[in-house]
Amino acid sequence: MNKLCRAVQGGFAVIFAFAIISVYIRGARNHLPVWGELLITAAAIGVILLMSLFYRKLKPKISTLSPVHIDRIFFAAAGAMLVIQLIFAIVLHSAPRSDLGYVDTAARNYAENWDTSHLYDGLPKRHYNYFVRYTNNQAIFVILSIVYRLCYLVTGKMPVLVPVLINTIGLNISVILMYFSAKKIFKDKTIPLLSGIMASGFSVFYTYTPFYYTDSLSMPFVMGSILLFFCGIDSKSKLHSALELMGSGCLLMIGYKIKGSVIILIPVFLLYLIVFTKKFNIKKHLKQGSLLITGCLIMTILSGAFISSFNLDSKETLNETKFPPTHWIMMGLKGRGGFDIDDFWYTVQSGNYDQKKQANIKEIKNRISDYGIVGMAKHLASKISWTWGDGTYFISYYIKKGPEGFLRNFICKSRTFKIYCSIYQSVILLSILFSFIQGAMSKRPDREIFLRILICGVFFFFVIWETRSRYLVNFSPVFIMMSAAAIRDISFAMHKEHTAGLHEVKRKVSAA
Repeated sequence: MNKLCRAVQGGFAVIFAFAIISVYIRGARNHLPVWGELLITAAAIGVILLMSLFYRKLKPKISTLSPVHIDRIFFAAAGAMLVIQLIFAIVLHSAPRSDLGYVDTAARNYAENWDTSHLYDGLPKRHYNYFVRYTNNQAIFVILSIVYRLCYLVTGKMPVLVPVLINTIGLNISVILMYFSAKKIFKDKTIPLLSGIMASGFSVFYTYTPFYYTDSLSMPFVMGSILLFFCGIDSKSKLHSALELMGSGCLLMIGYKIKGSVIILIPVFLLYLIVFTKKFNIKKHLKQGSLLITGCLIMTILSGAFISSFNLDSKETLNETKFPPTHWIMMGLKGRGGFDIDDFWYTVQSGNYDQKKQANIKEIKNRISDYGIVGMAKHLASKISWTWGDGTYFISYYIKKGPEGFLRNFICKSRTFKIYCSIYQSVILLSILFSFIQGAMSKRPDREIFLRILICGVFFFFVIWETRSRYLVNFSPVFIMMSAAAIRDISFAMHKEHTAGLHEVKRKVSAA
């Protein structure tokens, strides 16, 4: 099993290397000259090496501190982050656009009278029955409706700043949950703090504060589910273990209701339990997996019933209007795999739910056939580079319309900001690649394999599904943890090489 595991990691390393190459090719064609891409790559490698040296200096200092002291250092950093996040949120907040704009408008309409009679007022005609067609956005509609209703009852107003602040706090909580998840995953107590330090420089935690859509709102549920999962399998108390695993399943399903890609966590958790847990105990791990699934089922029933109470759809309208999952797979097979208005109208005009599904499947087969092997390879290269190559995670598109100011102009128009984000994204991509290479060579699988399984799941999910860089946001803390682990490994390799060189020099001197 260990040999197979290493082979799979090695295979993914090869695939991810091609993904990185496609990112650089796209960048050279569309954004920077070749020499510019080479400079960004060199800068990213330089940052990784500097961070490896920093880790080497940090580790002995951290080893002398108690866990409580380390936690205090982290919380001080997280507090400083929150202050900066709040500044970004307040300065950048403005009326939302795109899908968030539609959901926000509908939530305000509903919150004012708490009925659906004017639900779609102010939305484009094509989005009449929006929540029937896109049932995946019902959960965020419910959340925003409750927030706005409370605001309206208390103040008579529905300020956009309130959901912005909720989103900002959620992003900060995600960093905290990442830190505690890292403490569960890694034996090295320096890595959680290093992950926190790296998170403090990650633009998403600041630029996404005013954009309170599914990507960032689902992030704390992703990280909370991961933390409770590891707490559950570590707990020596059967009661605590059961509650934590069921809690993990509950958070997972809340995250899924907000953002569909969170469903990836279910097979990742189960695969980790069944295949990669040390000292596999079939009875124990079947029980743990069952508790996790039980939590998922409980929250599916409860959240489904709660959302249904808002009367956003009916069986008849769902059958006539709802888009099947095949619609997003079909869109993922066109161009760079993002939203396509022609595909939207194609599905709308294809009949009822089953007819839409059949029409999508037919078009999927046609596109796969038309591509051929070479064409499909080019399509996938374009799609993967579009998903993984944007270090800004497409944020400028969503926040560029708002009051003019230095911060908004810097994020949306500054080449300096884009270069910084490109270097950071290159650090993440190269670190992930190194981590999989390290995993392929390691003879002792550890908990880091969980992060690699999850990254594989995210990668292949968006190879199949409709995609854009924004869709990676809710999993970004996982990428940061993996990058911190890679920096640790590089630091060890550098130190080992340096030590070996010193021993060789000493041996030659002694011989002389």
